Amino acid sequence: MCAGITLSTEESHDASIEAWGAIYDDNIAIKYYEVAGLLFESNFGNNDNKVLTGKDGIGGTVEVMAPLRELLCLWGSFKTADDFMKKFLLKDIYDTAKNPEDLIDSSNILTEFRKQVDLVEPYATELTEAMKADNPDGLKDAEDFLTKFMSDTGEGVSSIDSISSWVQLMSCTGIMHGSTLSYSRMTLIPEIWRWIDISTDTFSESEIDIMSPIIATIQGMCVDRHVFTSEVTHGTKWDTSNISPRLKAVMEKYNQKSEDLKTLLKDELLTRPDFNEYGWILTDQCPDGFDGKQLTIATYI
Repeated sequence: MCAGITLSTEESHDASIEAWGAIYDDNIAIKYYEVAGLLFESNFGNNDNKVLTGKDGIGGTVEVMAPLRELLCLWGSFKTADDFMKKFLLKDIYDTAKNPEDLIDSSNILTEFRKQVDLVEPYATELTEAMKADNPDGLKDAEDFLTKFMSDTGEGVSSIDSISSWVQLMSCTGIMHGSTLSYSRMTLIPEIWRWIDISTDTFSESEIDIMSPIIATIQGMCVDRHVFTSEVTHGTKWDTSNISPRLKAVMEKYNQKSEDLKTLLKDELLTRPDFNEYGWILTDQCPDGFDGKQLTIATYI
């Protein structure tokens, strides 16, 4: 996805579209090496303690590759944020409930998550409308290249055929990814981790070897690298000087909408009597850095 958008926006031969797409490729290559070294058996150090596939890991095997490919192909078949929600994330509810929307609302399911996702489709639409208004030929060239690139990733893997669909799927998975930080933290509390071996009340060295990298994955957030971002002011800077005023206005508009939702949630959570005890579970959709979290744009955080 990240390589595809970088190459296709370069293919547009439009400085504005190319500058917009540049942010998604930052840090991706090094993340592959980091993930390989941390999670999978490889040439990177001791393989016994690899979090997923190591001897003392949590069970990643060749057998999981088939169902994971099915998920990948499913995601690649979607065109909109609505598809992502109804055909994947909340599929069981939409398939079985008589009035799924009412059930989701009344049960308070993913309420803050859905508020962010509700911004995705209009954001993607207005982005591409701005690109088309600036340079219709450039947008067409970029989308033609993107369609070919994604179709070449493997049979049945992806049918993404527009920058709008690309943005919508990338944004949904980014919001979902950023929402896993509390989940990662939860796996480390004694009430969860004790079930690895309930016969003892102490942690073994191999368990500590697994805990340590999980802690590392929820550290080191890069400020501004979030879904809907309109600037990156820390770490690897994002040069937005070539982005057209029309396109930049859309980016700033939805960045502000997203930030307003995050701030409202933060202010609400701070008034809750149970915040000190359970706040860390509830803060995924808060502003960047609050509780060390972020709705990540592409790489981990």
